[in-house]
Amino acid sequence: MVLVLLLGCANQDITQTSSFVFPAQPQGDAAIKQAELDSVEQPAELVSLLPYKGKYRHEPKLKQLLLEIPQISQTTISKIAEYTGFSYTELGKIIVKVSDWNAKDHPQHQVVRVAGQGQHQWEIRLVAEFLFTGKDALNLVFPRLLFTAIYQQQRPDSLDTIPQWLWQATTWHIVDRSSDTFDYFYLQMLEEQRPLALFIAGLAVPNLEFPGLQGYLGLQFIQAFYSDGAAKLKQLLHNIFWQGKDWEAEFAAILGMPWIAWQDKARNFALSHLQKHYQGTILAYRKILRLYLQKDYATAIPELKKMTFEFSNTFIAGNLLFWLGMCYYRVEQYPAAQEYFQEAIQKFSPQLTYLAEAYYRSALCDFHQSRLATAIPKLSDFARDFPDHDLRPSALFFVGQCLQQQNRMRDAILTYESLAQQYPQHSRTKEALFQAGLLCPKLGWFRTAQQNYEHLLMLQLAPEEQQQTQANLSALVETQKNPIPQDLAKQLDNQISHFQSKPKAEQQMILEECSRIGEHSLPWLEKLADLISPDLIQNLIQSAVQMQSSKAARVLLHTLRKYPEQSNALLLGLIQLQIPMQFLQEWVQSAITNLPAAQQTKITQQLEMVLWDITPAMQEKLPYILVYLNSSAAKQAQVVEQLALGFGIEQVPVLARLARYGASPEVRIQALENLVEWQDEKSSPLLAQLLLDTNPQIQIAALLGLAQMKQYPWPEFAKLLRIAQRETKLTLLDVLAASESSMAWPIMIQAIEDDDLIIRDRAKQTLRQMPSQTLLPLIIPKFIENGHAVYFYMALAKLLQEVTKSNIPFEPEMTQEQRKQLISKFQP
Repeated sequence: MVLVLLLGCANQDITQTSSFVFPAQPQGDAAIKQAELDSVEQPAELVSLLPYKGKYRHEPKLKQLLLEIPQISQTTISKIAEYTGFSYTELGKIIVKVSDWNAKDHPQHQVVRVAGQGQHQWEIRLVAEFLFTGKDALNLVFPRLLFTAIYQQQRPDSLDTIPQWLWQATTWHIVDRSSDTFDYFYLQMLEEQRPLALFIAGLAVPNLEFPGLQGYLGLQFIQAFYSDGAAKLKQLLHNIFWQGKDWEAEFAAILGMPWIAWQDKARNFALSHLQKHYQGTILAYRKILRLYLQKDYATAIPELKKMTFEFSNTFIAGNLLFWLGMCYYRVEQYPAAQEYFQEAIQKFSPQLTYLAEAYYRSALCDFHQSRLATAIPKLSDFARDFPDHDLRPSALFFVGQCLQQQNRMRDAILTYESLAQQYPQHSRTKEALFQAGLLCPKLGWFRTAQQNYEHLLMLQLAPEEQQQTQANLSALVETQKNPIPQDLAKQLDNQISHFQSKPKAEQQMILEECSRIGEHSLPWLEKLADLISPDLIQNLIQSAVQMQSSKAARVLLHTLRKYPEQSNALLLGLIQLQIPMQFLQEWVQSAITNLPAAQQTKITQQLEMVLWDITPAMQEKLPYILVYLNSSAAKQAQVVEQLALGFGIEQVPVLARLARYGASPEVRIQALENLVEWQDEKSSPLLAQLLLDTNPQIQIAALLGLAQMKQYPWPEFAKLLRIAQRETKLTLLDVLAASESSMAWPIMIQAIEDDDLIIRDRAKQTLRQMPSQTLLPLIIPKFIENGHAVYFYMALAKLLQEVTKSNIPFEPEMTQEQRKQLISKFQP
């Protein structure tokens, strides 16, 4: 049953709650039960904190927080023991790991199960950014996670038997029973426009944390309603969480009232409590917020100042300061705005709903006052500390703006490009790319400017934006037709003349500079090919490839002659330039003419590999085909799809190569399936080889392909039966059964000796369908033959009995001669 706590008519009589008193000390039986619950063992070093080595390791605030974990652990464990009766003598250690934010790994605090030494352990993962910035309060978050870890470790079989509301309510009851808990929950609902009574009926709203508070208040009601409420609540939680009893039945038994009655009383208690403590505060807060949303800042500012004084010690104090700062920000009084933002951050971080926004707006106050040297680190820190925040792209944009105003054009361009790469669809991306396009020519980065404008044209632009971008791009293309500017040529000459004396990082930067300049820099890039060390070959390749010009091929071919041992990487670089394959083959053969024969052979073989057996016509129709084939699994999958839609028999060699060397099992399987459709006899040997592939999915795909083509490599089938996993073997038996060939029968008999019972049963089931005159000549020699497992002889004896309708009194201890004598009457 799912609890619909506090649902119902919110305007019911609530006067009954006014007479609630907090319970006296438990007496009699209740006192005995209380003593039993309070006498649980305390754990020894249950929680272990792993060393933190992330980017905040030198921050005093985070260091202090981590020092508090042992004390919070001890307090929380004591409360868990007190209220649920958990015993920790058999629990494994719970590991606490603090690490930097990672969207793919664990973007939120969480509890996970990990492999420990000889046993599974539970690991509490905390996100450093959320704690360091004050987004989450450690003393509220960590106890919840610890309770979760302990409960999952102690009762993993009961995780789904307790409803979410009760789990949340109990967690909050154990963690904290002060007014801070109410404030924490009420902050979640602070700016909702619905009346308080509708909050109480808000369980139907998705992703709403309020049910946790409703349940928590329901537990508080138990303590307030009964004279021995504290003892009843402890017994209730003990029976449900420790003893694993049915939660609904325990509520009825211990509270002595029907479930619906408890709901009604708890709902009224919750509404009364919230109205008494929060109704006035929330109404005043909403009034101020409406003034801000109506942009009536002149009226909102004095009202907010009055409220910040009146509610200075309440849970909304931080939010009031933030909105006061926002009012001043909107009227461009940045010094006053920043003062309020900073006060909100320093005094109320754990309670501030708009903590991240306060950091962001404070940094922008510096930007608007031209304090760029201060704004840059603040905005950069915001982007670092709030990696999942919606304002992060805007923060990166304003970092670029600051750098641009400081005339740090290179850094500004890189920042704008980073924004566009991370957030290609963000509203700031268009302006960032446009600004980068304007700045790049000032550095001579003509190729980069062109790429930024081309990227911009792929976005959804207004007509005037598209017209301006196209005009800038056309002007840039015309500029690149002119000779290289003299000052840029001198700069490149100077960099090359001192290239070998520069640190490696600076050498890499010079190579990148050439790629950003474009074709103008090719003569200098070719000179660099003679100066670089082998460990910079990849940087040279990347520089040439990023130019996206066939003229860059001469740089890579020149490097190929000098460093033939790097041939594979250089050939892949040449592929990226989309050179027609007939020219590419000629150019490579010409470049390696003077190399030793062994090296020529090796490079020729590598060239054949990267060309993937495509024809010139295929490349002409799909210019990117070689780039995609030598790229990721996703790109290869696109090639397979395009081949199926627009090509004929010429795709078969490519599919065959992909079936063997594809970048993922999915690509290989799809290539296999497409290959089989062509029914090309030349494909059969490949499929036979793939039967012995290490990936079971490939084995099965090859099996099904051979069956569809009615090609049966019997020796490979027999070998596959010995080495494959169950799923592959079952597929093989199905293929054998459908083959209608006598060559399949010995392999099926071989399957009867498999060590997997399911395989043996499937083989016997198939053999039973065979005619007796066919089956007997196959079974009898194997039954007489020595060297098999006992269960093999027993299975054959049973088959013989079924086929001949005769009694075959087989005994496991029989010798070969006895077995032969036993079935002599059936031998030809």
